[in-house]
Amino acid sequence: MKVLKQLITVILAASLVLLTGCRVIVIHPINKKDIVRVEAGEEFVPEVDGYFFSDFYVKEVMDAKVRK
Repeated sequence: MKVLKQLITVILAASLVLLTGCRVIVIHPINKKDIVRVEAGEEFVPEVDGYFFSDFYVKEVMDAKVRK
């Protein structure tokens, strides 16, 4: 009976992992050169290639929340 209980526990644990999947979350460190605050009218020459996102875009799009 003890062996059966352990077997059921192992099967349930394995099923849980298989059904929910294993998710890998990779966190990339942000370097100082990757995010630079620039004021309007200020000349800026970036150290790396990339994109400019206005404060409006960051506030309205990147920080957007899903309503329930």
